Amino acid sequence: MPYATVADMLARFGEAELTRLTAAEGALDGGVVTERVETALAEATGLIDSYLRRRWAVPLAAPVPVEIVRACCVLARYDLAHGEQREPSEQMRLARKEVIEWLAALADGAAALDGAVPAAGAAGAGAMASDRARAFSAESLRGW
Repeated sequence: MPYATVADMLARFGEAELTRLTAAEGALDGGVVTERVETALAEATGLIDSYLRRRWAVPLAAPVPVEIVRACCVLARYDLAHGEQREPSEQMRLARKEVIEWLAALADGAAALDGAVPAAGAAGAGAMASDRARAFSAESLRGW
């Protein structure tokens, strides 16, 4: 399940923008092609998960943090902007670069993601206890 929906994309970028990005080359009268938007959102979710899985259990549980919804929309918009005669704008490139840098910071622990469940093994091992006698002690090592 993608982290963002077609409705999120419409709210963020508007119907005219999505129509322009999803229409067949030269045809702008067909409205938003939701299948293309859904595919782009699924691919963006996969990219996000590839960064997050080092530290958190993926897919993220609902409700998805708003930062992740935004990141998913930005990445999907960038992907939709690639076409036979289309190229992403400079603003789209910069927004994508910002999202990728943020995802890398999340993966490296330099940024935090509230509400996400840590991945198994992502936390430290913690303290360990044993019921066995100590193999080495100050007394047994005396004289060495």
